[in-house]
Formats: sequence, C-alpha cells, structure tokens
Amino acid sequence: MAVATAEDSRIKSLITVAPWIHDPAILNEIYGGQEAIQNLIATGRAAAEKFEQTGHADYVLATSQTDETAVMYGDIDYYQNPQRGAIPQWSNQFAVASWAEWLTFNPMPTAQQIAVPTLFIHSEQAAIPDGARQFFVAIPVQDKQMNWLSNRTQFDFYDQEQTVNESIALIVDHLKSTL
Repeated sequence: MAVATAEDSRIKSLITVAPWIHDPAILNEIYGGQEAIQNLIATGRAAAEKFEQTGHADYVLATSQTDETAVMYGDIDYYQNPQRGAIPQWSNQFAVASWAEWLTFNPMPTAQQIAVPTLFIHSEQAAIPDGARQFFVAIPVQDKQMNWLSNRTQFDFYDQEQTVNESIALIVDHLKSTL
C-alpha cells in the first residue's frame, strides 16, 4: 500500500499497521547474508521458469516446528495454532517462485514520494521495526504520525482483541482528523 500510495493520487491517506518494510540491509540480517539471499532468488527464478514451462508450481512449508526447510521454522503460534491462523482454508504453503519477487522488492525509495497524511502503528516487538522507522522518517509530509504500541508482537496485530481494538481506535481518530 505504501508503494500504491506513492504512485496513485486517488489515495488520500496512508495507514499501516505493523508493516513489514525491508531494504537490502534488513534482508541481509533476516535471511543470513547476501549469498543466502542470492541462492533464494536463484531458486525462486528457477521455480518461476519451471512454472512457465510446465504449469507446475513448487511449494515448501510456510511454517513448521519440526521441518527446518520451512520458510518460518520454529514455534510460531499464530500460523501453527488452529484457534488462530492455522485454519483449514490456509494450506501452509509458500510458493518457491515468490522468493525472487520478495527479495528484490525494495519499497524504501518510494517513501519520499508519499504526499498524503500518514499513520504508522507498530511495536518494537513486531516484525522489523527499524524498517518501519526508516520508511516513516523518509516520508516528507508534515501530517504524519507514528504510534508505538508496547509489548505487542507482529501476530498480536492480527487477532488479539486489545491490540486490534487499540489500532482501530487510532485509525478512526486519524481518518476523522484527515479526511
């Protein structure tokens, strides 16, 4: 949405809640360095080419506590708990071909093109707060606000009533004051 906001004048306000905003340096930290990233990009491009030729998409597990090849390996309650995100409609799959697009996408330069009132809601315990902070600082408009919620994980923003309600209240206040 940040990129769409930078490119589409019909959008009148930008609101993000716990956004995942990365740049190459952040990706290096998350994915184990440039060599690891280049390997994932090559794997993704090969999977995309295979799909183009055969119509068959390659998938790996999106998350697992036992399979180290999963994209999100370890105890990740939201995606592994059937009372939260591990619902029957979710297949727990990651399309290998998406690695290339994901790892070569850098939204950071578009921050300077945002010209609308902006609200960021995030937490130091959520996913890559430094990326959100960097992007927010680069937005040139004066009418912008960053709200940091305390002790909230990334997944709290998805389905934890208190966090969701607090975020909604901030959004409503922002929209009332800007639109």
